[in-house]
Amino acid sequence: MDNQTGTLIGIYTAPSSGRPLREQAEGRLVAGQGLEGDRYFGRPGGVISLIETEAIERFNLDHGTGVTAPETRRCLLTQGVALNPLVGKTFWINGIELEGMELCDPCAKLGQDLETETVSAAAVVRGFRVSGGLRAYVRGSGDIAPGDAITLSTE
Repeated sequence: MDNQTGTLIGIYTAPSSGRPLREQAEGRLVAGQGLEGDRYFGRPGGVISLIETEAIERFNLDHGTGVTAPETRRCLLTQGVALNPLVGKTFWINGIELEGMELCDPCAKLGQDLETETVSAAAVVRGFRVSGGLRAYVRGSGDIAPGDAITLSTE
């Protein structure tokens, strides 16, 4: 687990569904529960969502928009690690174990939230279809902060 492949760039939580996500200076992952302070904390399985900085930047370049990380409604923003290949794989953030569950495909609601005069809701969904992020099970507990290493199993 000593192979750093990426970095945690941001942590975002919303206290309840539909509320805006707010950036956090630090966070606490709890095994089987998720990210403390987030709307999904305590739901069965302890699932958290992640998205790549590179995916947001690519979408903005392709569509001439200024979508920000919290607007994607994902809890963790990463850089330097491809998330799609992590489905079914174990990885760690600051030594805390997570397991990729499934791709976090964009929904119609995200499309509606991010549509503009020049970019339709359908174009938003298409734009994030293969880069909408990852849902992962939280298997370990501990504190995280921007700058923490994201490591993959070398097996």
